[in-house]
Amino acid sequence: MMTRLTRLLTATASFAVAIALTSSVSAAAAGGKSIGPHQKACVSNRGYCVRSDDFGSSTWLYNSGGQGFRIAKSTASRSWVTADPNIFRGWQWGIGTKGGWPLKVSAEGAPRADLTVSQARKGMYNAQLAMWFSTYPNEKTQANGAELMIWLSHPNVAAGGPAVRVDGTDWSVTEWMTGGHGVSWHLIIFAHTTPISSVKGLWLNPFVRIAESHGWVKPSWYWTGVNAGFELWQGGQGLGVSYFNVNS
Repeated sequence: MMTRLTRLLTATASFAVAIALTSSVSAAAAGGKSIGPHQKACVSNRGYCVRSDDFGSSTWLYNSGGQGFRIAKSTASRSWVTADPNIFRGWQWGIGTKGGWPLKVSAEGAPRADLTVSQARKGMYNAQLAMWFSTYPNEKTQANGAELMIWLSHPNVAAGGPAVRVDGTDWSVTEWMTGGHGVSWHLIIFAHTTPISSVKGLWLNPFVRIAESHGWVKPSWYWTGVNAGFELWQGGQGLGVSYFNVNS
């Protein structure tokens, strides 16, 4: 379980987000699969895995067989993150997908990501893509180098930091050291300055290069995995990843 320390973020006034409101999905729907708390299901010939990563609340997911999922039920109701339901490539705590992961940062190529999410006005969460880095080719434990997060939106959650231009659009960036499981790592957050619900062909290298320029990520480290989904403070039912793809 990829536990995170309480985020040093506070609730802000609600603001309108780009949303695609959807009804809750029944876990009994034909042809799909229910994924309970702490469970996972791999899809696309094990090119991706969907995981209910819970560490303080319980989350039930539904996957129709494609590269995405929907949150059918969530008990998240705290002022800190208690769940991170996601779909991933690479490694998460001994669970791996197909591909040449972990990848050396200096040899990562030119990875691009497609991500489309369904959101809601209610709740306290972020919709995000996260890249994990370790100082060694780690497949089994907590990444000990950095977590680089790309937030598409963050209803009722504050995000700050100086503005940067990445891949033709504006983001704020902030960083601090966090820790758990006996290790510490850099938490780097790029938050889109306006809420969005999708990115297509998003270059990931520019985010990594900015992190490298500050010493937060090293070229000698290993990129152990990438995931897309939601960190949940409160609520979450009805949120979903419609499609996630990474070409690396």
